Amino acid sequence: MVNFFRARKIKNELPSIENSKKFLKDMLIFLGSEYDVQCSMIEEFALWNLSDDIASEWYWDYFSIFVNVLLEDNIITDKIADEFKTIADEFDLRSRGGDLFDEYIWTHEGLKNHVFWSEQRQRAMALYKYMDKL
Repeated sequence: MVNFFRARKIKNELPSIENSKKFLKDMLIFLGSEYDVQCSMIEEFALWNLSDDIASEWYWDYFSIFVNVLLEDNIITDKIADEFKTIADEFDLRSRGGDLFDEYIWTHEGLKNHVFWSEQRQRAMALYKYMDKL
């Protein structure tokens, strides 16, 4: 799981290209992993809030600085930046207060089986494959 405090430290230092790539790849690996793998990537005491923890990493205002570093240096294209934004937007739509909110999505059963999570995982893995070639 991406460490929020590590990201904040990187953000305060104006992230390098390499830090930005690593940070985003870490996010993509975590989101793109299957449920059992996601569970194994965090401490047991935090499992109760796993779906919220994953979604909170995808708050656009939080991680867009890393996308923008890569975009501004022509490391990624606008299309790839838009793919990152799409993942964030999908979380916004389905989060509490969003137009497509569904409580089931945020349960462990939903995290394992809901099509929303399957689609998000597919998006993340497609982006990871691209990012891993950089």
